[in-house]
Formats: sequence, structure tokens, C-alpha cells
Amino acid sequence: VVETDVVKGRETPIMKRPCPERLSVLLLCDDFRGHANTVLDHISALMKYSEHVVRTFNPRGLSDSRCLDLSEFDVVVIHYSVFVISDHYLSPRFRHKLREFEGLKVQFIQDEHRRVDEMAAMMRFLGIHVLFTLLPSPEIPKVYSDARLPGVVKVHSLAGYVPERLVGVEVPATRLRPVDIGYRGRTLPFWLGRVAQEKAWIGQGVLARADKYGLSCDIGWTEEDRIYGERWTKFLCACKATLGTESGASITDFDGTVEKRTKDYLAEHPDADFHQLSRALLEPYEGNIRVNVISPRIFEAVALRTALILFPGDYSGIVLPWVHYIPLAKDFSNMDTVTEKLRDEKFLRAMTQTAYGDLVSSGRYSHRSFVREFDAVLAQYGRVYRTGRKVCYRLARVERPLTFAAKRVQKVIGLLASYVGIALKGGVALKLMVRTKGGRRILLRYMVDGEGRRSEPLGKLFRDVLKLAIVGRAQTSALRAKGPFCVSMRFDRDQGQLLFVSRPVKQTDAEASAKAGSMGNGSWPEEDRRELEFAVREGRVRTMVWNHAALGGRVHYALTPFTHLSLGFGEYDLHRFEALEGLARRCPEQTWDVLSSVLKLARS
Repeated sequence: VVETDVVKGRETPIMKRPCPERLSVLLLCDDFRGHANTVLDHISALMKYSEHVVRTFNPRGLSDSRCLDLSEFDVVVIHYSVFVISDHYLSPRFRHKLREFEGLKVQFIQDEHRRVDEMAAMMRFLGIHVLFTLLPSPEIPKVYSDARLPGVVKVHSLAGYVPERLVGVEVPATRLRPVDIGYRGRTLPFWLGRVAQEKAWIGQGVLARADKYGLSCDIGWTEEDRIYGERWTKFLCACKATLGTESGASITDFDGTVEKRTKDYLAEHPDADFHQLSRALLEPYEGNIRVNVISPRIFEAVALRTALILFPGDYSGIVLPWVHYIPLAKDFSNMDTVTEKLRDEKFLRAMTQTAYGDLVSSGRYSHRSFVREFDAVLAQYGRVYRTGRKVCYRLARVERPLTFAAKRVQKVIGLLASYVGIALKGGVALKLMVRTKGGRRILLRYMVDGEGRRSEPLGKLFRDVLKLAIVGRAQTSALRAKGPFCVSMRFDRDQGQLLFVSRPVKQTDAEASAKAGSMGNGSWPEEDRRELEFAVREGRVRTMVWNHAALGGRVHYALTPFTHLSLGFGEYDLHRFEALEGLARRCPEQTWDVLSSVLKLARS
């Protein structure tokens, strides 16, 4: 019995009869060994515990597989480690194969707070039948309505489960652990809302109060602080307690509007914190869809009998305050109570044992339990299409490493080219510096001023000067770049900010601009030029920012007809000229000399 619905003008089969037979399942996943343990555990569990026959294939980095034949399988499952709207993870040819596949198509998805419309459109194109989502049940219809995903079965799932490798391992007693509170958080983009920011706030707040309470803490929230693999297990075993917040986001950005508006705001207010941005922009979006779920790291901590100190929350209805965790007020007003309970060894031991019994020993949140639910879905909606020895699949498994051997050779060549590119960029920047009297004086100062070298490294200065030159060439339409663009420039006297903003232009516009001239070569109004000059010379320029968000995170340009270079941007697709900002404060005359020369702002 087959029910059908129409997706993009074609019929998509939804298999309804329970299937008593073992199904042949292809799991498309990125099983790279460098991933976090929770990703690898999830993939491994599907293979290890399923009653069906699950085989894996990694499509990441492949434009196609000539050997892989999806018709050898009854079910294709797309793991959340494969970002389906990225050509790097799932190429157009793989998407076409999936679209034409006649069996059951299942997708796991995470990070559902961003690019929702784009992801849903791709799921409709692929003809997904069953979606395993992290969204809390009340929020599922708001995000995946029948209009957005017609006929798709939505199944609630968790981001992670209790790792089997940690169940029953011997761990140090609480009193033998040297660290009172250990934590590794993450700084997330502002447009994800308040819930996402709490991952950093909880660590910052506790660390700021640690000395007052005499707490031994090992807390970090930057990407450089992250710990993975066996090192993370050892870290938790050395901590009496760890911090935690709900995972997810309190803002869901359906079409990228919130992200774009945030980037635009931060381009003009680069020093703005989350609270300022929230008041100015995000409050109308806050809580539109609340994706607040339990983090897999909570299961890891409980399995290792490390006590939990959490901001209060729902946590998918799994953990309860004072039963499984110590609640920490979000304004840190109960730090006295939290510290008292942290030093109560008897209380900690009882709470961690309760949490272990309810979450680990019970088996309710084990990978086995999750796979039983997965198998039940496949049995309900799947059916046997093909049998056989999967000859094409076996050939595809051999084909992949051969393909990547060729890619490694290309990578080595690319690496050598990147070193050549770095040398070229440095050479171009040095040439721009020595052209001007101010630049030569700055370089001489670098040679004799150790403090200056430490505050504004020469590499950062060269990078700033080179990007400034690109801005100047874009203003005069002399820049030969992939994808023509122009750059507008304005100076905000109140904030002391020099802002450059890129925008794409059509080829015809670029050609017309090249003939007529642009904002460079003295065409910037004389009054504005004089105002900027006075501001630089008087040390009133506090920030210099280039917003390239409208064209993405990189600019590719032709240095010569035969030499192409590429420069990247930082977070939010912005470049902040930090070295030039520092120089503007320390030696404003020389800084103006460099600025006016590179941007061609000198009087004609």
C-alpha cells in the first residue's frame, strides 16, 4: 500500500505497510575521525544496533561517484553530519541520484534555527519522506508546516544520547577531583538569540566570581579552548562539577534576514555587545521559535559522575533541578547556595548517583533505545526493493580513497600555491608602504620600537594595508575581481568610525563606472576628505571597518593578468583594520599619509 503526495510536481511515495523483513540501508554521513565523539557515536550506533543492515558512505568532497548505485538499497538515510544545501557535502550529482531514488528517504537534521526555508526547499527537492528533528514537539508545526514540508513524517529526536563507551567506567571519587568547576562553552553569533549567548555567559559569570568564593575553576568559552576526544573525558573526570545551559537558539532565522541585519548593524557598530544589538534589532525576533534542548555533553557528564550546575530550563524534560542538577540563577544571585552545595560532598554524591540511575542505568536515553525507535520508523514506512551483494557499493567504497588520493596531490599543490600567495601579498603590502614617506617612517619605527611591534604586529599591518589598497582600487573601478563590486566610504564623526561597504555591481555598471571614475581620484567631496584628514591627524578615528558581507567571506582579485590572489574576512564577513587603528592613535600623521596615498585621497 502506497500513499502519495505531490512534491515539486512529482509523486513522492510514502510506504505505509509495516515491513517484517530486514531492510538494506545506506547511511550518507561524514564519518571523519576528527569529529566530536557525539557525532561518531550517533553514526556508529545506527550501524551497530539496528536490526536492519546499515552501510555507510561519505559523500563529502566528492563531485560524484561513478560506481555508487542507490537502487541497490531499500532505504537511504542522510545523517545530520551531511549539510545537504552545501555542494561540498552533497554535490548536485548526488542530489540528483537521491531525487531519483525510489525507496524510503530519511533525514536527520540539527541546527534548525538557520536557513530554514533553504533547507526545506532542498528536502522537497530530494523528496524526503521522514525527518528526525530536534525541535520540541510544540514547535515542529511552526517550523515544518504542511505547506513547507507536505506529506513528510516528522519524528522528534535528541541531539545525542548516553555514550556506551562511558557506561560503567571507573571514575575518581568526587573528593579526589582537583577542579571544583570545569567548563568549555562556545561563543555563538548574536542572531541566534539569548539562549545561544548563555553558553558563554554562564562561564564568564562563574569565573568572575570564582576568587570571591575560593573556587578552583578551569573555564573557557572560545574556540581555542575547546576539548575533544579522550582529552574531554579526562577533563570531566578531573572536575567535581561542570556548567551547562540548554542547547539551541531562541531566534529562528527562516530566510537569513536576521543574520543579514545583524551583520549590517555590527558593521556600523563593531563594538556593540549583545544587549545593545538586542535592544536595537533582535527583540522583535526573540522567542519566535524556541529551540531549547538538552546537550549531549550533559549525558557525558552524568555518565562520568560529574555534578551538573545548570541555568534553569526545560532540557527536553529529562533533568530536574535539585534532583539531577544544581540550578544556578541566570543573574548569579544564588552563588552562595551553589557554592555551599558544591562543597557538600554527601549531597554531590547522592545527586550524581540519582542522575546516573535515571539517565544512564535506566537505558531510556541509550543509543540502543534510540535505534529501536529508528528501526520502528523504518519498519513502518519502508519496504524491500532490492536484494543482492551490493557490488556497486563495494566498488564505490574502493573508488572514494582513489579519488581522494588525487585530491591530496591537488591539496599539496594548493598549499604550495598558498605560500607563494602569502609571499606575494606581503610583497605587495611592503611596496605600498615604502611608496609613502609616512609608510617608510612607520616601518622604521617598527624596527626600533619593540612595544609597537607587540601592539600591532607587522603581519596585521601588511594585511590592513593590502585590504585598504583593494578598497582603493574598487573605488576607482581598477580592481579586476571575480564578481565585480564597488565600495562606498563614509566617516561618522560622532563615533569616529571610517566605514567601507561593498556591494555587487553588474558588469555593465562596472564598465560605465570605469569610464566615468568613482569615489577615488579626488571624487570624494572635498569637505568630507578634509573632515577625515583632520580627524586622523587629531587622533579622533577610533575604528576602521570594511563590511564585505554582501559578497561573502572572501575577495578574489587579479594582481596581474596571470596572478590571482584571495583574501578572507573575519567573523560576520567584516574586516576591522586593527593595526591601522592602533597606528592612528600612536602616529596619526604617518597614518594619514598611508591612508591618503593608498586610497588616493590626496589633493589633486
